[in-house]
Amino acid sequence: MPASAGSGLIWVRDKYPNAYEFDYNGAKGTVKIFYLE
Repeated sequence: MPASAGSGLIWVRDKYPNAYEFDYNGAKGTVKIFYLE
């Protein structure tokens, strides 16, 4: 389900505009967010 996962990250990008990478786990519904140091 890459389409649903991709659309699900839109709110993440809006909520964390400074983040540069996301690790989205659709099974657990969790998102790990990585920031540039």
